Amino acid sequence: MGVGAMVRWKADTVLDLWSKLKWALGVALVSAALLPFTMGRWSPLVAFGLALAMWVFAASFVAVKERVRNAPRGQRLARLATQPRAFWAWCSRISASGLHHRA
Repeated sequence: MGVGAMVRWKADTVLDLWSKLKWALGVALVSAALLPFTMGRWSPLVAFGLALAMWVFAASFVAVKERVRNAPRGQRLARLATQPRAFWAWCSRISASGLHHRA
């Protein structure tokens, strides 16, 4: 999850995806290691769940960033505004499903 909108099927390689997503993986792992301490106590399952949630959230952020990457500096917001509603629905559903919390 979180990668599907960025992959150019049958054109991208694993190295292409790695170059786009390596920082998102780092953010997910560091967050998973540190966030459980702010929640009271650290446990492996909480860390694993947070790693998955942060991975989905960070990968969605990368997908948005890739959509505006080549836009001229003053036109990035305009480029975001021209994205189809389906893309924004995908981002919001993916991010919301990754960060869903039940008490």
